[in-house]
Amino acid sequence: MVSLQETECAPEICVLASYMVALKIAKTGRPFTDGDFVKECLVECSEVVCPSAAKTFSSIPLSDSTIHHRVNDIAAEMKEQLEGIISSSVYFSLALDESTDVVDTAQLAVFGRFVDKDFNVTEELLDVLPLKSTTKGEDIFNAVEELMDNANLDLKKLSFVATDGAPAMRAEGQGFCGRLQRKLPVCLQ
Repeated sequence: MVSLQETECAPEICVLASYMVALKIAKTGRPFTDGDFVKECLVECSEVVCPSAAKTFSSIPLSDSTIHHRVNDIAAEMKEQLEGIISSSVYFSLALDESTDVVDTAQLAVFGRFVDKDFNVTEELLDVLPLKSTTKGEDIFNAVEELMDNANLDLKKLSFVATDGAPAMRAEGQGFCGRLQRKLPVCLQ
């Protein structure tokens, strides 16, 4: 355990604290400018609780630009981890759910379940895709196909697709599943 006196000469501890605050801000959807507010609170509390640590708390980088950079770093690391999971998967399945947000924009949530050679299963939200024009099977298929291309998902490894059963998903000819079935034989040759 690091004592407060040791942190004064350990800037990496302040950087770690900065990442911790940035992650909390990102998870709660707060504005990046809240980092400055958090820092003010930390410094004021430390002046009361442990005055010798006030200098350490004041040296934690929490400006809005720093929080922005930290959140981008965290996102890049998460993307890299997901790419590793995808590349090591033997099979994967998708779950799709389309709904409309508060401003009447159709959103398609795409979840992936990945299985590696040791049968380790990982589930991740791959993306939430806005459907800009209509929510027809073709639009959904094109959005998912683009996502799969961008994420390097090999269609040959696709083992299952779960949908909500809406006509745009299930319609044999023009629905998402129908279009996917027509594309699969080409991919499996």
